[in-house]
Amino acid sequence: MFEKLVADSNGEAKRLADFLGTTLSGQILLKGNNTSFTSNKRQDLTETEAWICEHIAGKAMKLAGYNLKNSHPKFQDISDLLITSKRFFLYQIQRVFKRKDKRSSVYAYLKCLFNRPLA
Repeated sequence: MFEKLVADSNGEAKRLADFLGTTLSGQILLKGNNTSFTSNKRQDLTETEAWICEHIAGKAMKLAGYNLKNSHPKFQDISDLLITSKRFFLYQIQRVFKRKDKRSSVYAYLKCLFNRPLA
């Protein structure tokens, strides 16, 4: 799972290479720190972050064995949600206009948001 990949990128890459019957050609180079882990301590998502994840990927999360929290957005997270949404929206708009090949992934994301019931 993602947690293992973040905690031990090189070990997980080696296991994946072994599974595929190949070898690694070097080490995994990480860019920056993953903010999900500080001092090897796992940080939990806020209720609003969990709600967003479950809304977008709830079906896939269930299939992968995650237990859904059936979270709801919290009022105190609204400012962070709006700032993050603005950044994400501007990034996606830039992708649509600069790279035609990315339009289908942006379309799929929007379809997921607006045409799908909550998980």
